[in-house]
Amino acid sequence: MFDVLINEYPAPERVIGRVIRNGIILKIGKHNLFISVLFLFFFAVSANATTYYLSPTGNDTTGDGSISSPWFTLNKAWKVVTAGDTIYLRGGTYEFNSRQTLFGKNGNSGNFIHIFAYPDETPVLTKSGSFVTPSWPITLLYVQGDYTRWKGIEIYGFSQATNEIWSAFRFTNSNNNILEQINSHHNGHGGIITGNSTKNLIINCDFHHNYDPLTTDAYGNGDGLEFPYINYGTDNTVMGCRFYLNSDDGIDLWENDGYVTIENCWSWMNGYREDGVTPGGNGEGIKLGKTTTRYSSEFLRKVRNNLSFYNRNDGISQNAANCKIYYYNNTLYANGYRGLEWFIYASANVVQNNISLGNENSNYSGEITNATINNNTYHATWQPKGPVATSDDFVSIDTTGVSGPRQADGSLPDIDFLKLKSSSDLIDAGIDVGIDYNGTAPDLGAFEFQAAVAKEYTTEKISICEGESYEGWTVSGEYERILTASSGADSIVTTSLTVNPIYDVTENITIFEGENYQGWTESGQYKRTLTSVSGCDSIATTNLTLALTKNTTENISICEGTSYEGWTTPNKYERILTAASGADSIVTTNLTVNPTYDVTENITILEGENYQGWTESGQYKRTLTSVSGCDSIVTTNLTLALTKNTTENISICEGTSYEGWTTPGKYERILTAASGADSIVTTYLTVNPTYDVTENITIFEGESYRGWTESGQYERTLTSVTGCDSIVTTYLKIKQALPTLTQSIQLDKGWNIFSSYLNPPNSNMEHLLESLQKQNQLIEVQDENGNTYQKNENGWENNIGEIKISEGYKIRVTNSSMLQIQGDSILLPLNIELKTGWNIISFPYNGSVDAMWFLQPIINNGILEKVQDEKGNSIENWGTSIGWINGIGNFTAGEGYLVQVNKNGLLPILHNYEKSAGLLADEPETNYFHADYEGNGFGHMNVNITGLNETNLQVGDEIAAFDGDICVGAVKLSETNLISNVVSIRTSAADKNKTNGFIEGNSIQLRIWDTVKDEVNSCVTKVMNGELVYQKQGSVFVRIEEKKKYEMNDSNTLKVNMYPNPASNIITIHFSTLPEKGTRIELTDMTGKQLIIREAQSNQEILNIQEQPAGMYLVKIIAGKNYQVNKLIKTESP
Repeated sequence: MFDVLINEYPAPERVIGRVIRNGIILKIGKHNLFISVLFLFFFAVSANATTYYLSPTGNDTTGDGSISSPWFTLNKAWKVVTAGDTIYLRGGTYEFNSRQTLFGKNGNSGNFIHIFAYPDETPVLTKSGSFVTPSWPITLLYVQGDYTRWKGIEIYGFSQATNEIWSAFRFTNSNNNILEQINSHHNGHGGIITGNSTKNLIINCDFHHNYDPLTTDAYGNGDGLEFPYINYGTDNTVMGCRFYLNSDDGIDLWENDGYVTIENCWSWMNGYREDGVTPGGNGEGIKLGKTTTRYSSEFLRKVRNNLSFYNRNDGISQNAANCKIYYYNNTLYANGYRGLEWFIYASANVVQNNISLGNENSNYSGEITNATINNNTYHATWQPKGPVATSDDFVSIDTTGVSGPRQADGSLPDIDFLKLKSSSDLIDAGIDVGIDYNGTAPDLGAFEFQAAVAKEYTTEKISICEGESYEGWTVSGEYERILTASSGADSIVTTSLTVNPIYDVTENITIFEGENYQGWTESGQYKRTLTSVSGCDSIATTNLTLALTKNTTENISICEGTSYEGWTTPNKYERILTAASGADSIVTTNLTVNPTYDVTENITILEGENYQGWTESGQYKRTLTSVSGCDSIVTTNLTLALTKNTTENISICEGTSYEGWTTPGKYERILTAASGADSIVTTYLTVNPTYDVTENITIFEGESYRGWTESGQYERTLTSVTGCDSIVTTYLKIKQALPTLTQSIQLDKGWNIFSSYLNPPNSNMEHLLESLQKQNQLIEVQDENGNTYQKNENGWENNIGEIKISEGYKIRVTNSSMLQIQGDSILLPLNIELKTGWNIISFPYNGSVDAMWFLQPIINNGILEKVQDEKGNSIENWGTSIGWINGIGNFTAGEGYLVQVNKNGLLPILHNYEKSAGLLADEPETNYFHADYEGNGFGHMNVNITGLNETNLQVGDEIAAFDGDICVGAVKLSETNLISNVVSIRTSAADKNKTNGFIEGNSIQLRIWDTVKDEVNSCVTKVMNGELVYQKQGSVFVRIEEKKKYEMNDSNTLKVNMYPNPASNIITIHFSTLPEKGTRIELTDMTGKQLIIREAQSNQEILNIQEQPAGMYLVKIIAGKNYQVNKLIKTESP
């Protein structure tokens, strides 16, 4: 059993000063100055900060984010959080149903966003049983933000459910963040920080037991912590962390071009599977590369005061980090291969004060020509004069406690493992590298021996008044400073500083006539100074009011029937009022009593009129208020003289009248009765038309129209329900019947795009594809909106419906086959409607047309972006210096095409076109590179390349695009390519559950096969437009700047993939790189009898096993002294 540790990290540079905050001692040195600034900014708290709470039992819908009504998800809290705010996670397990995507919020240098465990509680984040797998990237916490601080959170159980990387967290393009005391374990990957991310600090965190068994390269991506794909100019730091029992590497800096400091970290037992014994991935304790570019004159890594032990492979591996590296005071012990190594690039590294012993193969390994190597333990080549390290140099080599609990402040456990004995000759054997030390010189290894000269610790308590300072400090807190005596014994003074406040106090005092306050007898503002026991003065301001006795007279009016102070009759009254202050006031009241009235009126109105807003007969009351404010009641008896309203609906035929009216409309007339009450008659008049209708009808021979079968003129009378007749004249024409046409469309195995120039009588997709379905040739059909026709558990389901004459359709078949469509020719011209984005259009023309002629209308109006055919050939604009390039040639009958436009528009299809001249020569077949995808491929991306002549490429050279070790597209250069100085590579996406094409989001790598030198070169390219990242239907334009010989490293070692398995007739054997000369492929039966023997000539070999009987076989790949054996099952006998 092996444990891990994290200790308060030793000072990385000469200490300028340090401040204690929350148990973290910040030591300010040269290259990690940003860390101190980051922490100092953190402690400036916003006055307007808000605290929110999450709980495993919280609710995003009903909660309000308070401690009594918390939310559940970080997604919810992230919608409201702002700079300076704090999110507390209460203890317990959070089983999230979806990825927590935390984008769009930033703190600032003075106000971090805090995501903390609630004090003395541990929140555990994981996925639920119903977790919805997101699109790339698959991670539980997906963060893009600046100035955030995370502390005390455990992330557990985010294990793989697919073959992609499942990381506990992923920070992208994020800066000035702090991750502290994070415990990430039993996930598919411990955590990733990537992109343009800088000035991030990972401190006192643990990353362990992270495995990726479902990855294609099983267990090869289960790192503890990874800083991949980081740009040059960034600066990130990892301190006090532990990495152990991860299936790949402890910490990995893959394709990181920034500056990275790794210090005071422990890494062990990495590179094993779950049982801790079976080999897994690479097994590097600390992996420092690779970089994407050569930085041979620049330091980009600093690795110091680390322990790396018992890893399956190396303790510290350069791994193609093509830069200079500082290796200071590291201890490398009992690793399975090498202690410290670099295997390429003779860089000017600095290796000082390191201990390496007991490693299986070598303690030190690599090219040391340009390196500075001194004051390390003995090695015959690297350090022939160094002291020899043995187990007797250490207090203990027992790992017990290394994975034990951290100290209270989060630092590593304080144990004896690999600490130097007082008798060790490794003490004072080092050289000053800017790290604090005891004695006459620094010690070797990660731990400085504590010298006999004890440091003196002094504590002082200081009080100052607000506005003053002590040693430059102005706020309350605990501070530490180091005083160094000439004897070398440091004195550490801890100051507990209290800043006593001073106050400005304001009081409001009222006194009566004849009284005083503090001797003052008049109203006014007075100031006096108050001195506290702390000696800090406060200013008291007194606003003094003198309360005088008042005589007041009031004039009061009341209405008859009411009272005032109990008085009901007019008169002069007097009363005395005593205030709460005790000052009397004498009030004289002059009372007036005003009268009120009751009035009745009788009113008659006609219908349609109103009185006081009333329109119905009845008794109404209203209140009238006089200027004196006394109400009078008016009663109104209202009578309504009714008007009779009558409505009638009248219909007449066109040419007649009613009451003289001949046009439809609403009419009104008034009839007056003797009583004077009018009757109003409203007439709605409808005039029904009569029609003389003429129609031209064409029918085919053998058909009839209304019983007529001969050409001629016919008349009939139609009577409507209104009784108004219409005359219909029919001119009938008989047309000779047209013959039915048949179009045969060739489909290749895999994906195709088809359309037709015929209009079938039954255009239902199921009917058209019935023959392919019955022959078990059909797999799936898709339209441009993603609707499908495919087989499910209940049979074939048609979500497309009928075929449209203006659209093309993606179709996938099991083998090469023929689709036949019968019907009449589509009538041209017609317009194809294009919507913004990608469309799949038909080519409803019986012939071939130069694609550029066909598309010229939408090129001219500026809406065309790109066109692709089913093979991935494209038409697109290469820029102002080159213009549009037609990589398709002709549009041909039976094909459909992908068309991308930047806004809605119409593409006109003409009745006839000139004979085409746009045919392209067949693309020459590649000899060296072979793409793995099936048939035409699908989801193509175009990698468009210039600079062929500038790099002296020749006819017959080949350029290939790779995704990792998979060739996803290749092209052989022709004379035409070199004349035009351009070439385009069609690349194909991976099929479902197969790695035979690119994965979206992965990087594009280009390689060149030099046909003359018979060697592979890598490319140095400049991106002219787009990104070197795979994207379906995407494009990137690059110029080759330089080619250089392709160098192999551990990540490029030969890998062999065989598929399908089980198989019936044909199997494909794919090599990740071109196998060395003499590599053999052998097929044997289970008795060892050799059935097929052949030499591998390319990176993709086809093996025909059709003649072999069904059963179990062995496929052997023999390369030099290495070989690989795979079991193969053949399902059918010949």
